[in-house]
Amino acid sequence: MRIEVDVSGEDILSVHYSICVADETGAIRGYKMSQDTAATLSRRHSQECYRYRNTLKGTANLRVRLYVIIAAKLINNLKHGPIHLALCNDFDGRQSDIRSSLPDLLIESTIQSINFTQLKKDSLAHQYAYLMRKDRQDHLQFYLPLSLDEIEKHLKK
Repeated sequence: MRIEVDVSGEDILSVHYSICVADETGAIRGYKMSQDTAATLSRRHSQECYRYRNTLKGTANLRVRLYVIIAAKLINNLKHGPIHLALCNDFDGRQSDIRSSLPDLLIESTIQSINFTQLKKDSLAHQYAYLMRKDRQDHLQFYLPLSLDEIEKHLKK
């Protein structure tokens, strides 16, 4: 099964940053960063509550880890077996970090391949990630609610 992952927004620690996962059957799952979650993650990171130091490198590592955690939760919600991932190349230079940590968080899926690419404009993941970021009233029906605790359990020291 081919699964595409794309994001929309400037910074994963900002409000309305969206991550979207779509499979080849048209199933879509998404997550949009809320004001409270973004503020809490930023505040706790600056207080060094996580394993990532409050430095430029530590913040970059935190951003990649957040992306991996959320993408894995969305992929797990689709419940597939062997998968081929197409990830939009939004974390340039961090492919090896993503490649090494993503399999550890997947529950019912095994990764056959991971390709980092620029998704086509007609890709469902690309289109819906953008729509999710613009959806201020949360009208779209494929959001996956993730609690702060679900995210933080993979970040804490």
